[in-house]
Amino acid sequence: MEIKYHLTEEDYLHFNLFHIKNSKTTSRALSMQRFLTPIFFLILSYILSVFLDEPFLGLFIIFFILSILWIIFYPKYFYSLIIRQVKK
Repeated sequence: MEIKYHLTEEDYLHFNLFHIKNSKTTSRALSMQRFLTPIFFLILSYILSVFLDEPFLGLFIIFFILSILWIIFYPKYFYSLIIRQVKK
C-alpha cells in the first residue's frame, strides 16, 4: 500500500496553531502574559507618579487604557508571533 500526500507551508502553520490553541501549557502562558502585564502597567503608573511627581490619576488613565488594549490585542499578536516563528 502506498499513500501519497502533499504538505504545504499553510498545513504546517495550521497544525502548529491548532497545537498551540489546544495546549494547556501554552494557554496558561498566554493567560499569564495577557493579564499580568496590565497589572504591571498599573503598578508602574503608581511608581512613576511617586518618582516623577506627576498626578496619579493622569498616569493611571493612560496606563489603564494601555492595559485594556493589551488585553484585547495581545492574543492576536501572540498567534502572529507563533506563525512568524514557524515560518523561520
